[in-house]
Amino acid sequence: MSDEMERCAECGMACGPREYHPYAACLMFRACLNPEIVRANLEFIRKDTRPDSKPEYKWSTPAEWRASIGSVDFNMDVFWQAARELKE
Repeated sequence: MSDEMERCAECGMACGPREYHPYAACLMFRACLNPEIVRANLEFIRKDTRPDSKPEYKWSTPAEWRASIGSVDFNMDVFWQAARELKE
Protein backbone atom coordinates (compact mmCIF):
# COMPACT_ATOMS: atom_id res chain seq x y z
CA MET A 1 0.00 0.00 0.00
CA SER A 2 1.46 3.35 -1.00
CA ASP A 3 1.81 6.32 1.34
CA GLU A 4 -1.18 8.03 -0.31
CA MET A 5 -3.55 5.12 0.29
CA GLU A 6 -5.63 4.86 3.44
CA ARG A 7 -7.83 2.04 4.71
CA CYS A 8 -11.57 2.56 4.98
CA ALA A 9 -12.57 2.48 8.66
CA GLU A 10 -15.72 0.51 7.82
CA CYS A 11 -14.38 -2.32 5.61
CA GLY A 12 -10.59 -2.01 5.51
CA MET A 13 -10.32 -1.51 1.74
CA ALA A 14 -7.31 0.55 0.63
CA CYS A 15 -8.59 3.80 -0.91
CA GLY A 16 -6.94 6.75 -2.57
CA PRO A 17 -7.18 10.21 -0.95
CA ARG A 18 -10.16 11.36 -3.07
CA GLU A 19 -11.45 7.99 -4.25
CA TYR A 20 -15.23 7.51 -4.45
CA HIS A 21 -16.03 4.91 -1.78
CA PRO A 22 -19.73 4.69 -0.85
CA TYR A 23 -21.08 2.22 1.71
CA ALA A 24 -22.05 -0.09 -1.17
CA ALA A 25 -18.32 -0.39 -1.92
CA CYS A 26 -17.81 -1.61 1.64
CA LEU A 27 -20.47 -4.27 1.15
CA MET A 28 -18.90 -5.41 -2.13
CA PHE A 29 -15.41 -5.46 -0.61
CA ARG A 30 -16.60 -7.59 2.30
CA ALA A 31 -18.12 -10.03 -0.18
CA CYS A 32 -15.10 -10.42 -2.47
CA LEU A 33 -12.06 -8.92 -0.65
CA ASN A 34 -10.79 -7.71 -4.02
CA PRO A 35 -10.52 -3.92 -4.45
CA GLU A 36 -10.13 -4.22 -8.23
CA ILE A 37 -13.55 -5.87 -8.53
CA VAL A 38 -15.08 -3.14 -6.35
CA ARG A 39 -13.51 -0.35 -8.42
CA ALA A 40 -14.59 -1.98 -11.69
CA ASN A 41 -18.17 -2.30 -10.44
CA LEU A 42 -18.26 1.31 -9.25
CA GLU A 43 -16.86 2.51 -12.59
CA PHE A 44 -19.48 0.45 -14.44
CA ILE A 45 -22.22 2.06 -12.33
CA ARG A 46 -20.84 5.57 -12.88
CA LYS A 47 -20.50 5.00 -16.62
CA ASP A 48 -23.94 3.40 -16.88
CA THR A 49 -25.70 6.25 -15.05
CA ARG A 50 -24.29 9.16 -17.04
CA PRO A 51 -27.01 11.02 -18.96
CA ASP A 52 -25.40 10.30 -22.33
CA SER A 53 -24.75 6.60 -21.69
CA LYS A 54 -26.54 3.53 -22.95
CA PRO A 55 -26.53 0.41 -20.76
CA GLU A 56 -23.88 -2.08 -21.88
CA TYR A 57 -25.14 -5.13 -20.05
CA LYS A 58 -27.01 -7.92 -21.78
CA TRP A 59 -28.58 -9.60 -18.75
CA SER A 60 -31.69 -8.92 -16.76
CA THR A 61 -31.49 -11.37 -13.86
CA PRO A 62 -28.79 -12.33 -11.35
CA ALA A 63 -28.65 -15.83 -12.89
CA GLU A 64 -27.95 -14.41 -16.36
CA TRP A 65 -25.26 -12.14 -14.92
CA ARG A 66 -23.57 -15.03 -13.07
CA ALA A 67 -23.62 -17.13 -16.24
CA SER A 68 -22.06 -14.27 -18.23
CA ILE A 69 -19.06 -13.85 -15.90
CA GLY A 70 -18.36 -17.51 -15.15
CA SER A 71 -17.23 -18.62 -11.72
CA VAL A 72 -16.35 -16.09 -9.06
CA ASP A 73 -14.77 -16.31 -5.63
CA PHE A 74 -17.18 -14.29 -3.59
CA ASN A 75 -20.59 -14.65 -1.99
CA MET A 76 -23.14 -13.60 -4.61
CA ASP A 77 -25.92 -13.37 -2.01
CA VAL A 78 -24.03 -10.58 -0.24
CA PHE A 79 -23.45 -8.80 -3.56
CA TRP A 80 -27.11 -8.91 -4.59
CA GLN A 81 -28.24 -7.83 -1.13
CA ALA A 82 -25.98 -4.78 -1.51
CA ALA A 83 -27.50 -4.09 -4.93
CA ARG A 84 -31.02 -4.28 -3.48
CA GLU A 85 -30.06 -1.87 -0.69
CA LEU A 86 -28.76 0.61 -3.28
CA LYS A 87 -32.13 0.59 -5.06
CA GLU A 88 -34.04 1.34 -1.84
